[in-house]
Amino acid sequence: YQVINCQTNQLWDAQSSEALINQLARQGQLQPNAASLIQDWDSIFAALSQADETLEEQCFDSFESFQAENQNRCKVQERNAKDFAQRRRNSLQERLERFQAQGQTQIIPATQGQIAKVERELSLRLKKIEQHSQVDDRMEQLAAGLVWVEP
Repeated sequence: YQVINCQTNQLWDAQSSEALINQLARQGQLQPNAASLIQDWDSIFAALSQADETLEEQCFDSFESFQAENQNRCKVQERNAKDFAQRRRNSLQERLERFQAQGQTQIIPATQGQIAKVERELSLRLKKIEQHSQVDDRMEQLAAGLVWVEP
């Protein structure tokens, strides 16, 4: 949230802005035909622009931090997925070699199928992780409003 006083162009801090918005949601009243009460639309739009710029700066800082954390999390997930697949492949490969050494050829195709399944599952998991690593950095305005505060 970002509140700005349109008369003074004074920005409120985030905590005070949020508190005012919450208070208005609980106790505010609608003003019928409010647009007709505005004399100076230019100052309203200038204040809105200033508030938007401030929010964008705050979001950019938060976004960079989130993006770094997300990339670290995805790298850990990728490493864990690869390590798990490698352990599973090694186990199945040892089983396959044991079956070949013992001449149990009827079980070999099933074990080879299990190895192929591990590869497919790893590929799918890595694709999912890659999708999660992509973060949308577009800033979408959710709402803007004008509030009259009467003394």
